[in-house]
Amino acid sequence: MPEYNELIVNGRSTGDLPFFCGVEENSAPTRAEKKNKYHDLDMVNSVAVQTIEAWSSVSKTYQFYIHDATKADVRKLKAFIGYSGWFTPFDDPEIRYVFVNAVFSSEPLDEFNGYTVTVTFTCEPFEYEAEKVSTLGSSITNHTTAPMYPKVVITGNVATSTFLQIGSQRMTFPSGMDTKVTIECKHGLQNVFDKSGNAINSKVRGPFFEIEPGTNVVTKGTGITSIQITERWGWL
Repeated sequence: MPEYNELIVNGRSTGDLPFFCGVEENSAPTRAEKKNKYHDLDMVNSVAVQTIEAWSSVSKTYQFYIHDATKADVRKLKAFIGYSGWFTPFDDPEIRYVFVNAVFSSEPLDEFNGYTVTVTFTCEPFEYEAEKVSTLGSSITNHTTAPMYPKVVITGNVATSTFLQIGSQRMTFPSGMDTKVTIECKHGLQNVFDKSGNAINSKVRGPFFEIEPGTNVVTKGTGITSIQITERWGWL
């Protein structure tokens, strides 16, 4: 857990750097927006909304105060943060922000005392809780304000058609399944794999799972003996 004025980046704290590095300006709260399209039509009051089930990235900006440091130390900070990964701020220690880019700028305090370094992170839309793996029962409750895109591992053995349904979404295996199937539902990584790790998307039917806020009933077909789920709860 980060101490006051520290940032945990990819599991390491800025407080462990070999020079003082404090968070001087914290990022304000943000909220992701859907990638909806708005059409200003002549015969429609206001605008017509085309709903798109995807969210834009968010920017999180932090300013660091680096005391009694050199240009070499600034380079160490840049290498420490990198270009992608996750971070946890000191004022929200239960949340992780997943970032896909980090842009740096810096200014000297004076000739001797150090630098202020501004880092702007381009983050995924949601504020994530720590991932956890559990066994899926007869229902799953999404306690957050955002949909959740899990990884689901199904075990069982059946030669005839079977299925898994979570909420209103059903994925069917028309030819059955052999031992284990892994379903990765995260956007950009969506795939279904067999027990050997081979992609078998063409052998399944139906949508990838999106766990909506609220209670989602789980129903499994013949031959499925257990369901393991990686929970990735996030907040808008």
